Amino acid sequence: MSGITQAVITDAGVSSRFLPIVKSIPKSFIPLGNKPIIQILVEEALEAGLTDIIIVCREDMKSIFEDYFSNPRDDLKEFLVSMGKSDRFDSVSEVLSYPKITIITQDPTLPYGTAAPVLSAKPYLKPGEPFVFMQGDDVVIAHKRDCQILVETFEEYPDVSGIMMAEEITTDVVHKYGMIKTKGQGDDELDHVVEKPSAEDTPSLLASYGRFLYKYEIFDYMNAERTGKDNELWNVDALTAMAHDKTVKVVRNQGTWVTTGDPVNYLKAQILFGMHDGTTSEMIKDLVSNL
Repeated sequence: MSGITQAVITDAGVSSRFLPIVKSIPKSFIPLGNKPIIQILVEEALEAGLTDIIIVCREDMKSIFEDYFSNPRDDLKEFLVSMGKSDRFDSVSEVLSYPKITIITQDPTLPYGTAAPVLSAKPYLKPGEPFVFMQGDDVVIAHKRDCQILVETFEEYPDVSGIMMAEEITTDVVHKYGMIKTKGQGDDELDHVVEKPSAEDTPSLLASYGRFLYKYEIFDYMNAERTGKDNELWNVDALTAMAHDKTVKVVRNQGTWVTTGDPVNYLKAQILFGMHDGTTSEMIKDLVSNL
């Protein structure tokens, strides 16, 4: 067994595409079905045995995360019991049964970028131990989700320094994502990532998205001085630098990755999530077919 227990989940951006709602709640609290996105990510981590979960958020949203994962709401429970609807509190009890989740805020002294939340979590991670990094925009719909695949892959290949999930996409959307160049003739070892290339310049059709496993040595390649494009701290820059010296494995997912980073893709995620949910799948399929 790998013994990996740590996961870092991030929702520290402004998410301006979702204004005005995100002026009052974190973007990851927008729901898919009846669960906020952040809960779906936490469940994915817990399924893989990742019980030491750190959520990195904005300072002005920290209390919302803390309330959601720890407020027992005894008053609500008592009300539902009095109405003969105590079973409706079961979903709340499930959230409250999770292992303790550590909520931290992103270090405001760090440059902007996808690596800033990881660096912010460093003081809370166990030195020398691997961890999974999950970006809050990305949801995976699958019977075996990515965190489980990352942990199992590390158990099989414990000498690698990092693992990244990937999905093959079509040429018309490569300009939106980080595209993976692998080493040699294979397609399972990272050489580098090209951010948002044109269709003509993309090194492959394998897209990187927000699921990674890192050994602690990632911090040898990730610090506040290592800014890249647009003077930002890029997670994939640290990953590429590490791939020059070490082995970073590329693994294809076993389901469907959907980004919820903009309203159109969020709507797509809602439909796909509903179709995958056994309690709503037939209703959603009928709804879509009759539009």
